Amino acid sequence: NCSPQVGIRPVTEDMVGQGPHNIVYIATDAAGNESLCKTEVTVAGCPCNDCIPEPEDIFARWPLDEPNGNVFEDVVGNRDGISYGAPLPVTGVVAGARSFDGDDAIDVPNFLFTNPDGSFSVELWHYWEQANYFAGQSIFALPGVIWMMAFDGFGYHVHLGPDFDIYASYWHNTPKTWTHLAVTVDQGDGITPPVDGVKLYRDGELLKSITADRIFDLNASA
Repeated sequence: NCSPQVGIRPVTEDMVGQGPHNIVYIATDAAGNESLCKTEVTVAGCPCNDCIPEPEDIFARWPLDEPNGNVFEDVVGNRDGISYGAPLPVTGVVAGARSFDGDDAIDVPNFLFTNPDGSFSVELWHYWEQANYFAGQSIFALPGVIWMMAFDGFGYHVHLGPDFDIYASYWHNTPKTWTHLAVTVDQGDGITPPVDGVKLYRDGELLKSITADRIFDLNASA
């Protein structure tokens, strides 16, 4: 049920260039039920930020579109990231992006959640260049909570928990293709994890739901 809804969360935002584009999003109704929805919009030269409203409860977002430098702005709050190594500026899905060679990283200091046992989601665009079947790199990590990795030939792996002992799933990946990844974690009342509370998406498609055996402390590493 895509309408009416009390919340909308974008999953894919195909907004490169002018003309008609598809937007895939998750709509939540008043009962908390989620539906995967799709709509088409026409872009007449406006920046992406003007075309797609951000969710009201978004916590942080890093476009990584700075043309130079080693500081990356959080356009939502004041949680700017600092790069280590030298990730190179490249063309992204929307405006710019950064290319990491395995020794590069972006760290966000003083990253604290106001509701450490609340529900959360992580989403990102990823482009895989590696040709080595066994090569793997971390693409996102919140220490003690979630770790996302990419392995050429194996796919995208997600681990959860203080020891990353909850193996959520893996996605088959396609080299040299932009892929949108999203993980949503419903922590319910903050005491008992809901059934199928962890959901994994690739390019707007729900691939798997699992039930966590614990409530995650988002500030575990603080």
